[in-house]
Amino acid sequence: MTYYVDFNNQTDRTWTMVVYQTLPDSVGLDSVAWKKTTVPQKGESGVDWEIEYLVALANYKQTGGIGVYKASQKFNNIQLGTKWKVVFKDGVQQLEPDGQAQRPELIVIGNDSKSLADVGVGMSNNSAVYQRDVLSSSSAQFKVTPTYYVGLFNNLELGTVISSNVVVGPMEVKFPSGQNKALLTATLDGQAIKLDLSYQSALVANYEQVQKLSRSIRSEFFDVPVEQQPEFGTDYTFAATLVFGTLAVATWAYGNKSLIAQAANVVIDNFSSFDQTARTFKIVGQSALACATAMEAILKAIKDNAPPSLLKEGESSVDVSYKNLACQK
Repeated sequence: MTYYVDFNNQTDRTWTMVVYQTLPDSVGLDSVAWKKTTVPQKGESGVDWEIEYLVALANYKQTGGIGVYKASQKFNNIQLGTKWKVVFKDGVQQLEPDGQAQRPELIVIGNDSKSLADVGVGMSNNSAVYQRDVLSSSSAQFKVTPTYYVGLFNNLELGTVISSNVVVGPMEVKFPSGQNKALLTATLDGQAIKLDLSYQSALVANYEQVQKLSRSIRSEFFDVPVEQQPEFGTDYTFAATLVFGTLAVATWAYGNKSLIAQAANVVIDNFSSFDQTARTFKIVGQSALACATAMEAILKAIKDNAPPSLLKEGESSVDVSYKNLACQK
């Protein structure tokens, strides 16, 4: 699932919105600027991320009382329950895989380099927390159960340690069940700046890709040339068979019709004919979008909202498709 935090700046100056993490179950860590966007007055922008873990080796420097970590090496898309080590090789400190951690919820980074090491973990291509000056022959343990915060800062770079440099805030970002988008709005209230944080579901699909996919799909019930395809803005009813790679995801989707419909911006009338052996069920609904486009939105909604815990080991996304699309005006 992709998560979003958008920033609507209704104040009279430019602000940098920063999202950062803490790991409440791990001690002695520095939280750093993890995701940021700089927005002028009356402007809007945002950041996004996915739950994809990384480990990092960094160099720490302090300027003007503010510490900054600059990652010298990162490994992306790693799994929880893995172990890493810092070694001195080819004249430089570097990370290497070191098997499995003793507990599946941990990421462990040991230091075998015979020098102090600054090591950290993060998500979605950027480091989020570091442990500084890990002694040689010791290790840092990270239980990656993050709490997210958002605040307004004067301009700063990613990797800057979060301390008293938060100008407005921070506020905890806590997504309600089934929602993946937060909107931070800053407004002036007299001489004060007021922050408001609201939540909603977000579906972001590449329009060109969806159009291409919708044109390439042919139904045994409804098959017309591209130039005769229905235009947007008309109401259509559709029926199709959803096909899942795993029963766990199929069962979750079957029980979350309302969430999927809201995320895809369609009406789902019913799910039926749930075949657990084949991991399929029939979906019937209606939409203002052309039928194939609506179905692609439904697939996207399932992939974005299915809990990561439903993924099989080694999978990076949900396996779901559809067949037997029937469409009618």
